[in-house]
Amino acid sequence: TTGENLNIGGMLIDDIAGGGGAPMDIPAGTIIPPNGYYILTGFNYYFNNRGDDVRLLSNDQSVVFDSQSYSSSRYDKSRGRIPDGGAWSGRNLNPSPGEQNK
Repeated sequence: TTGENLNIGGMLIDDIAGGGGAPMDIPAGTIIPPNGYYILTGFNYYFNNRGDDVRLLSNDQSVVFDSQSYSSSRYDKSRGRIPDGGAWSGRNLNPSPGEQNK
């Protein structure tokens, strides 16, 4: 929800602290444009439908920039903040890549 570019390249996406899978790098040079979105796809093997944590970490894992825990999810659904920049929605959302969460 900012009017400036955000460089998130080198940050990490992780699940459960101290467990689960190894943190995954966000590619260097990944820029979120003003009022834009970062779309995380292809992690169906990493995050569990039975519940998990999703954490955005600094590259050295010393800072948790954001996190979301969920108790269950459904296939082909997503999670997001409603409204943009608001609280994490506790429900399964219809995917809306590159657009406002609905």
